[in-house]
Amino acid sequence: MVNTEPITTRTIDIDEHLKRESIFRIGTVHSVSGRKIKVEVFKNKNHPYLVYNGQITKNVATGSYIKIKKGLTTIIGKIEGEEIDEDTYFNDKYGKEEVKIRRFLNVSLFGHYENGRFYQGIKELPLIDNECYVLEESDFIKLHNFFEEDDLTIDLGKLSEDPSHTIKASVNKLFASHIGIFGNTGSGKSNTLARIYTELFKTISSLASIKNNSRFVFIDFNGEYTSQQVLSENKKCFILNTRKRAENITEEEKYAIDANVLKDAEILSVLLHATEKTQKPFLASVLENDFLADPNNYTQSVKITLKNIIERAQPTAGVDKILGFLNEIKEYTDDTSTQSLNVLIGNIEFNLAQNAKGSFMWNHNYNHDIWNEMKLTLNSVSFRDDLNPIDEIQLKICLSYYHRISTSTINADHVGPLISRMNNQFRFLKKVICVKDEMPEENIIVVSLRNVKLEMKKILPLIICKHIYEIQKRKNDEKEKIESSLHIIIDEAHNILSEESERESELWKDYRLETFEEIIKEGRKFGTFLTIASQRPYDISQTIISQLHNYFIHRLINNNDLNAVRKAVAYLDDLSFDTISILSVGSCFFAGLATDIPIKINIELLEEGKQPRSETITLTDAWSQNSNQNGQNAERS
Repeated sequence: MVNTEPITTRTIDIDEHLKRESIFRIGTVHSVSGRKIKVEVFKNKNHPYLVYNGQITKNVATGSYIKIKKGLTTIIGKIEGEEIDEDTYFNDKYGKEEVKIRRFLNVSLFGHYENGRFYQGIKELPLIDNECYVLEESDFIKLHNFFEEDDLTIDLGKLSEDPSHTIKASVNKLFASHIGIFGNTGSGKSNTLARIYTELFKTISSLASIKNNSRFVFIDFNGEYTSQQVLSENKKCFILNTRKRAENITEEEKYAIDANVLKDAEILSVLLHATEKTQKPFLASVLENDFLADPNNYTQSVKITLKNIIERAQPTAGVDKILGFLNEIKEYTDDTSTQSLNVLIGNIEFNLAQNAKGSFMWNHNYNHDIWNEMKLTLNSVSFRDDLNPIDEIQLKICLSYYHRISTSTINADHVGPLISRMNNQFRFLKKVICVKDEMPEENIIVVSLRNVKLEMKKILPLIICKHIYEIQKRKNDEKEKIESSLHIIIDEAHNILSEESERESELWKDYRLETFEEIIKEGRKFGTFLTIASQRPYDISQTIISQLHNYFIHRLINNNDLNAVRKAVAYLDDLSFDTISILSVGSCFFAGLATDIPIKINIELLEEGKQPRSETITLTDAWSQNSNQNGQNAERS
């Protein structure tokens, strides 16, 4: 049978291939030194653009990519710089010396193509004289395709080198990881954080099971994400406030935690600034002791404690302890009992005398009579029915303290300062925290700390994050397959993850860092992932930064911050590091497990209404507005 297939078909394909090769081939490998190679560029390939079939392609330059063909293997490298070499030789034809200039590209190898897909890592090195090519459009798309065909993706932004190319990221690769977003003030850091999660919530909003299977908790130090449309309209905002009066704060405005969190001796020690040697062991023993587990024991404990104080007191001692104790417990009694205790306190104070040394003593050996009066009063004392778990912990500490000093098992001078601090700390805590068993229905939660006093701004994130992490651990601890996820997002993370702070004790700093280091080291096993954003990566624990999987790096200028990123991020090449300090607003390097290569992308500003409240004031607008306001006031007057 005669083959009727046109012979010219194959000939045309070969001609087309040779034509493409001649256009896109730009040089050959000149030297190989590990991953670093030098490419000698052909003389006729020094133009900025190449033209093929009417289409314009950018020629190679510093920062762009090239491919190197070694037989059937295609190796990919990035151009980090270029140089020229001048050779002087004698031209016999013209009888004079001439200079031959050769252009070399310094290339760093980082990946290869296999089965039509790009993979990071080098399987083999090129050989000298292997041919080098500009990336064609199809190669460029494969290089920047970071997801599988059936992956759920979000749009991150436009590629800086080619703004027509939109970068997409796999939801699984990006959000099932720890994320770091770093950049100086005004570099676009907050917009990036808001953008990636806004895109995520928009993408997964149609998934019915998302509400039960994932929870996102935003720790918002400056109240940037509380506006209705920011992140998602289906979110629950807790705008915590320690400045308001307690009676003006409803339970719905407070963040709900499990009672067991406050029964953690470490948390309680941090909250009350307990000293390591004396006060912390005291708190631990209080929490371990269950003699006050039944509220009916409270009144009996009060009676025993007061009797011990009176019987063991010296004539010039014990009175201040009794008064202090009665004043403490009346805060937890009902109205009738409080009135009775006030009368008792008044009688004690009336029957006190001051000796020459300035201390108080019983008047006319009054302790027998006063004990009888106390017994009558205490028989009718009852505690409030509305004591919440925080009140009960506070009362338990108070009763334990006075009971143990009445039996001389602790030194009042050592533990007393803890009791003085306790009332103030718990007063602020009860303004922002309530104890409930259930979590909010919404799976997107924003906790605003903008109106919280500075000291509480450090403690609350620790309490909240430990609370939700322990819940997540219990939920997935014994399951073979993790079916739910917890995402903790902390903006301005240097406030809570700093390695150095002059205002806190070593105990508090160590526990704080250990808690978050445990989350970032072990959290993945329980479906817990941390996202941190900060303008000062140098201030954050290097252990935490080094454990991040994906990075968005905006403009950083401070050398300490740049060095911190350089030590932690193994994905960025030297050229990228050198340009971090000159990135424009909104531009950032995206590197990590979710991207096969580090890339520079432009993250667009969110539309108005969905932007976090982090914009810089326009002074001239503010001044003009004030001038107009002053002018209107002058006209009225």
